[in-house]
Amino acid sequence: MKRASCPSCGAEVLFRSAASILAVCEYCHSTLLRQGSALENLGKMAELLEDASPVQLGSEGRYQGQRFQVLGRIQLQYEAGLWNEWYLLFHNGRTGWLGETPGLCAVSFLVPPPEPCPGFQELRVGQHLALQGQDFQVANLEQARCIAGEGELPFRVGAGYDTALVDLRGPGQAFATLDYSEIPPLLFVGEQVRFDALELKNLRDTTVRGPALQVQSFACAQCGAPLLPKLPTSVVIVCGSCGSAHDLQDQRHPIVFRAELERSPRPRIPLGGRGKLRGQDYEVVGFMQREARLEGIDYRWSEYLLLNRGGGFDWLSEYQGHWNYLRPTTHQPAFGPGFAQYQQRRLRHFQDSEARVVFVLGEFYWQVRLGDTARMRDYVDPPWLLSQEWTSKEITYSFGEYIGREEIAAVFKPERELPEPYGIYANQPSPWQGRIAGYWWSFLALTLMLLGLHLGLLVKSGAPEAIHTRVTLDRSQPETTQTTPPFDINGLGPVEVKVGTNLANNWVDLGVALVGVDTGLVYNAEREFSYYSGYDEGYWDEGNRNGALSFSGVPDGRYYLAVSAESDAVSQAWTSVTCDLTVQRARAGWGNFFLAVLALAVWPGIATWRHNAFETRRWMDSDHPQASWISS
Repeated sequence: MKRASCPSCGAEVLFRSAASILAVCEYCHSTLLRQGSALENLGKMAELLEDASPVQLGSEGRYQGQRFQVLGRIQLQYEAGLWNEWYLLFHNGRTGWLGETPGLCAVSFLVPPPEPCPGFQELRVGQHLALQGQDFQVANLEQARCIAGEGELPFRVGAGYDTALVDLRGPGQAFATLDYSEIPPLLFVGEQVRFDALELKNLRDTTVRGPALQVQSFACAQCGAPLLPKLPTSVVIVCGSCGSAHDLQDQRHPIVFRAELERSPRPRIPLGGRGKLRGQDYEVVGFMQREARLEGIDYRWSEYLLLNRGGGFDWLSEYQGHWNYLRPTTHQPAFGPGFAQYQQRRLRHFQDSEARVVFVLGEFYWQVRLGDTARMRDYVDPPWLLSQEWTSKEITYSFGEYIGREEIAAVFKPERELPEPYGIYANQPSPWQGRIAGYWWSFLALTLMLLGLHLGLLVKSGAPEAIHTRVTLDRSQPETTQTTPPFDINGLGPVEVKVGTNLANNWVDLGVALVGVDTGLVYNAEREFSYYSGYDEGYWDEGNRNGALSFSGVPDGRYYLAVSAESDAVSQAWTSVTCDLTVQRARAGWGNFFLAVLALAVWPGIATWRHNAFETRRWMDSDHPQASWISS
């Protein structure tokens, strides 16, 4: 650390970094250039434009385990607003930069530029560029002017300078900037991070409006209503009384366009509404409606700009009662045919569209205008949504989650009840999502259990023949009853009496009674057998000589059969009908098993069908309508 005295006011000036060559006296705002041990006064530094950044000189934070301190700042202004670049000194002596944009920050370090380096005019949004052995994509092309600086800086700022800047995004959180203020251009490489990930301390309190944060109110140039911007960073504010949009970058606050209030609905969440959503304190500061024309039909949705008091901006979007909570991405998505990979999630391409701004209200940190258009590409994996949005100058990504209207109402407490969702939205979770696989796994487990029980029954069921006997029906005795010798029945399963006859052009009505010798229990069964054949322009036959009778619930024990038979034998030319009877325990059949399996499959089958129908309806509104999309 080197100390010197300001040649203008005598105040002490510190140079904490050996790389710092310029410092701005915090008392008289003189710009001091270090030349050895002497200081050259370059004149007064231009005034910084006030903003709502909580970062200030002396703020401290942590990045990749290394502590750093904020030494200086340059402020840049471009068509849509302004942003800060904070000069950092790490505890290991390394210096770097913290770029602060709405919602996101980027920590980067100066590295040698590529050779050859493409010119600014040669680059286009979406173009790929190899830097430091990684593949980067051009995310933003901007013409800007450095208007002021403060603290220690590694270069001269003076009265400001113009520059062309290219922001690039690489794999994961990789970030790079090409600064064309010099030849060859400067290259800064680092990472994008969320503001709260830097563990910043010694921040400025932006929740209290002191002199440093005072924003002047003014009267609407159209209707005279008082307008008070909430944010020093706001670029445009739209009057809620008449819809006139005022340019806040011009001290005269001219009207740049007018929104037709009478033709558009009021926000469902009022501007100024505050609440804590997913652990973040928010205030609704802006509202817009955008519209896309698809197959000749205009689809309009609403977007709410949320000021995160912890730093940055996020969004709520609403379409037909469906809500999404969206935040800018810190990681660069990877893309393949029909899908996007964001961190650990794989999302399917859903739809491409061109969105046009049709209504605005409130204030915004960029120069929003009616009629602004952007190409959009959405990827979904319910409840997640990845939205890619690009213009000729910029490409951005936001990652969102479907959120219920009940949670929105509980957080922001709107005056009117939020409407019920209508239809199925792109990333709306299916009521059956995540449950189908569980249902089928349960079905499989129960089926295997049932199979085990059935196999055990097969092993224990069935037995050798208990008895084999023959009953003969004589012509002289067309109605008769005969009994068999006693026999033992053991094992599990129904008792089956197999019957074989010698019928020929006749019938027999066979009645069989299974009688318990010791218990007297009687089990009855009856069946008619018939068989006919002949020649009538060819041979024919019908009926069946053989069959079986079955008795269920028969306990083990000693039994005999009482067989009665009735036939039309008297009128026939033959003398007798023989019936061969075989008695044994039957093996358990598979019919009941398959019926049980079918019954078990009913619920998972219905759930799968309903989930499939839900997904089919979802994808009918996409660029890829399908007969069915099943995902569990």
